[in-house]
Amino acid sequence: MSNLPKYTKEQIIQYYERIGLPEALRIYDVADISPKAALSYLKELQKHHLISIPFENLALHYSPYKRIVLHPSELHRKIICTTGRGGYCMELNTLFNTLLRSINFTLYATGCRVHDGRDFNGWDHMINIVTIADSRYIVDVGFGSNYVAIQPIRLIHDTTTGGIPNVKPAACRLVFKAVEGGTNKYQKLWCYQHRVDEGEEFRDMFCFSDVEFRARDFEVMNYWTSTSPKVIFTQKVICNKMILGHKEGDANAEGEIVGTLTLTDDLKKRVGAKTEKLKEFESEGERLKALEEHFAISFSEVEKDAIKGTAQEIR
Repeated sequence: MSNLPKYTKEQIIQYYERIGLPEALRIYDVADISPKAALSYLKELQKHHLISIPFENLALHYSPYKRIVLHPSELHRKIICTTGRGGYCMELNTLFNTLLRSINFTLYATGCRVHDGRDFNGWDHMINIVTIADSRYIVDVGFGSNYVAIQPIRLIHDTTTGGIPNVKPAACRLVFKAVEGGTNKYQKLWCYQHRVDEGEEFRDMFCFSDVEFRARDFEVMNYWTSTSPKVIFTQKVICNKMILGHKEGDANAEGEIVGTLTLTDDLKKRVGAKTEKLKEFESEGERLKALEEHFAISFSEVEKDAIKGTAQEIR
């Protein structure tokens, strides 16, 4: 742990500013607080990260270089020090991992296989596993959809309850099981499952083991997810951010996450179980305008030109 990168006090302050964490809530060392307080703070950090930093793959489309760099210093520059910007799973979870380690959480990262609706893919997602007292929790700020867990989930097999609340009316849970498609009948993996409503079945979202992945592992994964024509990130422009509600009866008091705002070839807003299409883009200029108005993301002329002539340009 001591050899892994950490952020300086100044960088942590910048991070807290970027996610809008109130001054009164800021902690710079969790080593001396109780396990209960540490878990509560972890939940607060995850919530503020999700509502402030978008899941996006814009560097693969609005950049002449079309590269994703996972070094923590570069992620801090790109996401924390640049207005509106975010990243995709390995960027966001590496960034969050470095913050947590810098304030003395105990954690490691691992790789996941995402279920595409038919089968589990290869290693193409990243999560963090945080240890607090005698319990481990998965923490994910980079799944980038309506299915992302909005709070830490304790690493226990859970098939007897209705899961833990997610964006209402959804729920999620972890189960430990043999997954389909494998030939090793003795192997079991953890599966993150999600259901959209109380009457629906839980569906597999991704699976993982508790093996620690290192920086080189994620570099290999990142090369595939940022270059392969078979991956959605190279096929579509994506920008997604969680929506924060307000406490009932108090429009000024911060509430819970209630939905998502998603930009692709159109702009959609999902609150609870209801999805509303806000705009369908008829030109690249309309999409760029929406990125600026709804996500505070703007590009230079060089960056705007990078998408021209590609299959992802709206014309």
